[in-house]
Amino acid sequence: MVAIVFSSTYGSTERYARELAARVAAPCMTLDDATSQLGEHTGCVVVLSPNFGGQFRGVEWARSLSQQGIATAFVAVGMTPLPQAREKDQLRGVVNCPDIARFYLPGRLAYSELSRMHRATMWTMTKLLRAKPSLSVAEQAIVDGYGKDISRIDFSELAPIEAWLRAN
Repeated sequence: MVAIVFSSTYGSTERYARELAARVAAPCMTLDDATSQLGEHTGCVVVLSPNFGGQFRGVEWARSLSQQGIATAFVAVGMTPLPQAREKDQLRGVVNCPDIARFYLPGRLAYSELSRMHRATMWTMTKLLRAKPSLSVAEQAIVDGYGKDISRIDFSELAPIEAWLRAN
């Protein structure tokens, strides 16, 4: 059995999880519910988590699944442009488990929906970035997108994850 598990802050990760689950006819559940809902017959799990300030919920749990011999993939959803996210491969060091497949998906950042704390964090980060003499592509995207509602959600980017699921 395949299971799709997600943690979502503002909704884009949940949208990807539900779309992926529908495509592969798999149950979809929150990370908080997964430990009680996943049965011993689970053979393959995809964990989706937003990149929230470089933090990803569910990493330790995904690692424990992999150590139990369950085929596991971890998916980061974020605002870093995909080529840079894949090149940087931030999950490699975070997941720190060669048996876990790693994927990246483009996300959504709606300033109109941000919590006061998150908005203040983005304001501070943008102010610091503007003071830098040279910005990376990802940093420039943060500056350019400041204060805007941006969606880069692209369900076609689920294809490599679907292929991984079929292979496992």
